[in-house]
Amino acid sequence: MDFKEILDLIQHKNKRVSQRATCILLHLKDALSTAEISSIMGISQRTVQRYIKNYHKAGINSITEETRGRKKIVAHSIIQDLLKESPLKHGFLLDTWYPHMLQIETKASYSTCRRILEQSAFTRKETAASINSRDLQNYLEDADEITSEIWLIHVFKLGNDEGKVEFKTVRYTKDFYCFIAINIGCSSNDRVDPSLSHLPLHISSVKSFSRSLRIRGKFQDEFRKKYHLFIQNTIDYIHDNVEAPIHLLMYTTPSNQSALFHFQRDQKQTSIQKSDVKAYLLKNRPTTGFYAIQSFEKRMKIAFSKIRRTDTESIKKHKEMIDKNINKTIPKITTHFWKS
Repeated sequence: MDFKEILDLIQHKNKRVSQRATCILLHLKDALSTAEISSIMGISQRTVQRYIKNYHKAGINSITEETRGRKKIVAHSIIQDLLKESPLKHGFLLDTWYPHMLQIETKASYSTCRRILEQSAFTRKETAASINSRDLQNYLEDADEITSEIWLIHVFKLGNDEGKVEFKTVRYTKDFYCFIAINIGCSSNDRVDPSLSHLPLHISSVKSFSRSLRIRGKFQDEFRKKYHLFIQNTIDYIHDNVEAPIHLLMYTTPSNQSALFHFQRDQKQTSIQKSDVKAYLLKNRPTTGFYAIQSFEKRMKIAFSKIRRTDTESIKKHKEMIDKNINKTIPKITTHFWKS
C-alpha cells in the first residue's frame, strides 16, 4: 500500500487533518490497536475509531474533509423555489406555506424557515378564514369544482386531568381523546346540500394515551401520530367510496394547527390519488358551528368523568353514547354552517 499521500497529509497545516492522517498511518502501517493509538495521540478511543471508520468508508478524502461545526442545511434559494409552488404538490393539505411545513420539506431549522418566509414577499391565502356557506360556494365555483365532499374534523380530550378510579385506587395511567370526522355535506354545481352526500354522517374513534408519555416528553409526537392516522383513514375511506375533491375543515385550535402543519401524505400515494384533498382552518365562530360542537364536547366530557372504570368494555359503551349524541348534534352544526 502506498502511504505517500498519508505521509504528506501529516505535514498539513491544519492540525486536525494532520491528526487524522497520523492515526490512519499508525493503524495501517504499524497495525496498532485503537487503544494504543489513543494513548499515543492523547485523544479518545472513540475519536480514533471514527477516523478509521470514515477512512475505510470514504478513503483519503475522509482525512481532509471538514466535519466540524454546523452544516448549512438548506440554501435561501431552495425555500424561495418552494414558495412558488403549492404545498399540495408536496403532500400537504393546506394550500399555503407555514414555517413547520418548510422545515419538514427542507430539513432546515424552524427559525430559518420562518425568517425567510417573513423576508419574502409571500402572503398567506385566507380562503378558509371565517368561512361560511356563501364563501365556500364562491370558492368552489372559482375553483371550477363541480362536486366535492366536505367534512369537519375535530378532536377533544375526554374527562378531566384527575385520573380515573379503578378498584378503589386512583390510577393516573391513561388519557382518552375522541377523534371525529363529521360529514358536513356535498357541493354540487351552484348549490351546497348536506343531503347530496351518500356517505355516513360521521366517523369517530376513541384513542388512549399513556400518561407516562407526558413525563417523558413524548406525548405530542404520539398524539400527532394518531391524529395523522385518523386523518389519513378518513381520506382513504372517502376515496374508496366516492371520486370527488375532498375539503377537510378544522377549527383553529393548537392541536388542529399542529396536526395540519406536520401532516404530509406519502408522495407515491399523492401521485395515484383519485381526487384532490384540501384542508382549511376555520375561525371559532357561531357561523361555523363551533358553539354547537363545543356544547357537544362539554356533554361528553361530563359523561366520561362519571365512568368509574376505563376498561375496554366501558370505553366501548361510552363511544356508542358519543355516536348517538353526535348524530343529534350534526343537524345543529350543518344548520349553523350553511346558514346564509
